[in-house]
Amino acid sequence: MGTFDGVAGGRRALEGSRILVVDDDDDVRDALVAILGFFGADADGVDSAAAARERLAVEEIDVLLSDIEMPVENGYDFMRSVRRWRRVHDIAAAAVTARASTEECRAALAAGFDLIVAKPLGAAQLVAAVCALKALTRLTARQAS
Repeated sequence: MGTFDGVAGGRRALEGSRILVVDDDDDVRDALVAILGFFGADADGVDSAAAARERLAVEEIDVLLSDIEMPVENGYDFMRSVRRWRRVHDIAAAAVTARASTEECRAALAAGFDLIVAKPLGAAQLVAAVCALKALTRLTARQAS
């Protein structure tokens, strides 16, 4: 497996991945989507929990990346609602946060996130997080069958 910018798998590392980024900050959201796309993902972003739920209702998403600090509905409440929603119960999800304290990490895991990724993050860290989430999804699927 080759590398590109320190990322195992190179430009195809995320090929076939369908990723939704939820972040109210346009610059952060656009940067994450661009990085994910650069490494082969079919990535898109929305600016709110409500917009994310609309997308999840009509699209198959492999990985959900959500900010914690959002107006109207924060990432914790959003993730709890996603986990209650049977159709997307098993979606792999990471909290992307600038405040990755032990307390915040515990709260994110309790809300239903599978992983916490601290901002600012580089391309290698982002790709590694998505790969870990996809591996977790495959493991969970195998255990369920």
